[in-house]
Amino acid sequence: TLASPGVISSSVGLSHIGEFTANTVLATNTAAIIQLQDCFTSEFSVYRILGSIGGGHDSEDDSQFRFLSSGTTSLDSGYYWALTGLDDAGTTNAAQGANTNQANWNKNCATTITHKIDMHIYFGGGSGSIAFLGRTSYHDQGGDRGFIDFGGRCEAASEADGIEFFVDDGGNMSVCNFTVYGYRTTQQA
Repeated sequence: TLASPGVISSSVGLSHIGEFTANTVLATNTAAIIQLQDCFTSEFSVYRILGSIGGGHDSEDDSQFRFLSSGTTSLDSGYYWALTGLDDAGTTNAAQGANTNQANWNKNCATTITHKIDMHIYFGGGSGSIAFLGRTSYHDQGGDRGFIDFGGRCEAASEADGIEFFVDDGGNMSVCNFTVYGYRTTQQA
């Protein structure tokens, strides 16, 4: 379970203002791991990542991610995660992991596939860990499509410098275009 945050209240209201912090584009199908380096700072405690990933890899692969510290060093322990989704045939796809070396954000990827991803990252949430929550939609070369909701936490650290995405067979990934927003709370005049 994750600890509930305190309730923020004000007589004049509070808003979460998104500020652009990072962007990356990778158009070639040659990367086994896609890294967004140095896109998180201590200025923000909540981030939103929007983007898309495609690529070529073996059938029935899992799409995974890890957080980065000190540039390219991955935090590869302490992930607790769960996901569930629905494809166009009405089939439920669910999985979970406890104390793994990565988090999963999609299951059973086909040989060629396109993902759209939208996720939030919360530093220091859930007993000082990194919490995450998101949704991905997918469409493969066979016409299968659907969505996955995922969430969890990484207990290896309470903050990170970046994030990396990969698939479990090490296959190539491509068409990566991510935008990262940091959110700070501001009081409205």
